[in-house]
Amino acid sequence: MELTKHSRKILESSDIPSFFKIIIDNNTVDITGRATEIEGDILIFDENKYYALETVADNLEKLDWVIFVDSSFNLEIIGKPNRSSTIDEIFEKIYKSKGFKKREEQLKIAHFVYNLLKDGRMGMIEAPTGTGKSLSYLVPAVLFAKENRKRVVISTNTINLQRQLILKDIPFLQKFIDFKVEIALGRNNYLCKRKAENTINSGSIFLFETDAYKELREFLSYADEGSKNEFFSKKRNLTEEGWSVLASSSVSCAHRNCPYYRSGCFFYRARRKLAEADIIVANHHIVFSHSIMRSAEILPEFDALIFDEAHNIEKNATNYYTKTSSSSEINALLNMLYLKRKRKESGLLADLDNESIKRKTQHTRKSLEELFKEISGRVENEVRIDKKSLERFKKPLSQILDILDGFLIELKTIIESLNDNESIDIKSVYVALSENRDLLGEFLRVEDEGLNIFWIKRFKQSLHFNITPIYIDKALNEFVYSELSSVLFVSATLTINNTFDFFKKSIGIEKAEGFIAKTSFDYQKNCRVFIVEDMPDIEDKRFSKTAADVIVDISSSLEGNKGALVLFTSYKMLNDVYEYAKDRLKNNGFKALRQGELDNFELLNKFKEGKGFLFATSSFWEGVDVKGEELSVLVIVRLPFEVPTTPIEKARFELLKSEGRNAFFEYSLPKAVLKFKQGIGRLIRDENDKGIIVVLDSRITKKLYGRWFVESVEYIKQERIKRDEIKKAVGNFFVNFA
Repeated sequence: MELTKHSRKILESSDIPSFFKIIIDNNTVDITGRATEIEGDILIFDENKYYALETVADNLEKLDWVIFVDSSFNLEIIGKPNRSSTIDEIFEKIYKSKGFKKREEQLKIAHFVYNLLKDGRMGMIEAPTGTGKSLSYLVPAVLFAKENRKRVVISTNTINLQRQLILKDIPFLQKFIDFKVEIALGRNNYLCKRKAENTINSGSIFLFETDAYKELREFLSYADEGSKNEFFSKKRNLTEEGWSVLASSSVSCAHRNCPYYRSGCFFYRARRKLAEADIIVANHHIVFSHSIMRSAEILPEFDALIFDEAHNIEKNATNYYTKTSSSSEINALLNMLYLKRKRKESGLLADLDNESIKRKTQHTRKSLEELFKEISGRVENEVRIDKKSLERFKKPLSQILDILDGFLIELKTIIESLNDNESIDIKSVYVALSENRDLLGEFLRVEDEGLNIFWIKRFKQSLHFNITPIYIDKALNEFVYSELSSVLFVSATLTINNTFDFFKKSIGIEKAEGFIAKTSFDYQKNCRVFIVEDMPDIEDKRFSKTAADVIVDISSSLEGNKGALVLFTSYKMLNDVYEYAKDRLKNNGFKALRQGELDNFELLNKFKEGKGFLFATSSFWEGVDVKGEELSVLVIVRLPFEVPTTPIEKARFELLKSEGRNAFFEYSLPKAVLKFKQGIGRLIRDENDKGIIVVLDSRITKKLYGRWFVESVEYIKQERIKRDEIKKAVGNFFVNFA
């Protein structure tokens, strides 16, 4: 450590001995004033180090960092915060709170996390349900941040966990330790006041066709955060497209030329709050956005990052580091420039006395729509583009590029004829259109052996042109790991056969240290796995009907408010089994609920009322948290293998094969086991929960790879049974707890 020049000057004019309050930041010591009490972080200026050490010994409990400087201005650290004891001390207070009890694994995780942060290392923690993982990383993260004057970002994958941290865990922890926390939202979640005022004053069509004009005016008069959530919690008439026009953007930001830049800007106000925080709660998307767009100032500088729900990191990073241009985005950008409907003009070019550029905008929009439609007719759902398949799309793509090039040249001429204030928003559209044009241009230069996957996906109203890195670990190393001192990954499911090998390799963290926590739940007593071994093969036409029969038999054995979650890997099988079972379930007194009939939030609330059989797929394999008997049975209909049908999965599969590796055992199987563990984790959510898991896919016993799944739940007692034994087996299990 070294003194700042400012601090050195203070000491040169100070008497010996003297005591000062200090701030330590990036190995520099800065004096902030005289210390009136011997506590916290202090600097002792004296000739006698032993006197200073006596001072430390007498005030040990009140001191953190103690820096000794002698009369020759030599600096020495003679006291450090003892954070190991402080972690124990905080948890001791937590465990005295109502509803809490001591958890040894939670303490082990906390110390492991703190040591990783302190030493600037990377780590992975598998923390199953019941270990109290949120507090186990929050406590050391807060202590590390405060001790070192550094900032830690906690990143989640789901809104549910983010809400839990902000509304429950963090306010609870703040009872025991004082720290500042803020939640980070993406920049486009904030209204741009300048654009809103300009849009209102120009009388844009999308505002004046509804009451959005009045709502926006009113919102500007009272808005606190100026966020999208704040607006749409009370306002309804502004469309998503309308919000995107008005949202804050790094490209269209006028910075010091904006009248609201210093005080009134919603985004920069939020940004200043983030800069004052010890802990920032964000999501994976924001973290990845920040990693490649640092100039956009999404997040302030931070030193350490903790990914919760980290089992999704490979998928999240793949999605984010995929560069995309879409026909709908290009159309929306042209609409922002100029739109004429019912003889009413709107857009950034509407007030210009230049009919040529207005006609050019309309012509460009129409021509592009026709060409995108032509390409859409050649894409069934999604298609990977290589040199061979490019030939089918080369001509319309080239025409699209020619049209955009011509339009951008004319638009640039318009921009150059305007002053900065007049052109700032038009320039932002120009930049966005140029980026879309450049990405489309990359498709014409596709290489079969390149490091990227080029693919087109067709939606109902849009075409998406995507470029995805085939090795996501390289992108993570370049944009995330290399920029931070510590990155930690936390999840209930990161290991296979008690090793982190697959996870480490998939995201490029081979040198990271791992910790596997033990659950505090008594699975041997409170849970069973029943493997139905005489089911038809999964491809047999009889399978769906037989699965429905087993599910109905399970319902015959359930009493009280008990219910079941039935997990599938495809909507087709879900619908088939549901149709076979629904009437019989209703006759047995149960609600038959199917994913897709209501939104997921409403569906889950209905299920939580009890006596429900919820048939679900995809998102319900994780993140579902239902405590109590309402979820007493989990049925896994089919082992969750992902068939490599998407261009990304196919490309990675083919790459492993080309390297002479077994793509199934090195890629498909590990991913399926991790998802299986996620599904299993839906059942026991509380130490008082009791329930059974029923596996209907006979591959778990018939195939050699089935042992991977069996061993992943070896902590639960397992029984192999016949179909006609399920009713009795389920009934007998629950009788023991009656």
